[in-house]
Amino acid sequence: GGRCERMSESAHDLEPTKLPAGITPKQVLTTPGHNHYMPNQNQAKHCYMKYNEFFRCEKVHGEAAKQCAAIRDHYRSLCPYEWVSEWTSTACRLL
Repeated sequence: GGRCERMSESAHDLEPTKLPAGITPKQVLTTPGHNHYMPNQNQAKHCYMKYNEFFRCEKVHGEAAKQCAAIRDHYRSLCPYEWVSEWTSTACRLL
């Protein structure tokens, strides 16, 4: 599916975003807010939850669904690329 086809996707592979006039990249960057379920733990579990939540969202709403964009941005900001690459590679082998 789409996840396997996008496996090599990283920040370096993405097309530059066209920003509205007067908006800087720092104003666009978002990360997920505080997770009250895991306030004192490292973010590895939060990262994995967001990664899975994104692909569940895509499965329900379709690839490139606008509803899933914020979740995608959250997992990308939380998760190291190497982790995402490994999880995606494992998922593709199991599909």
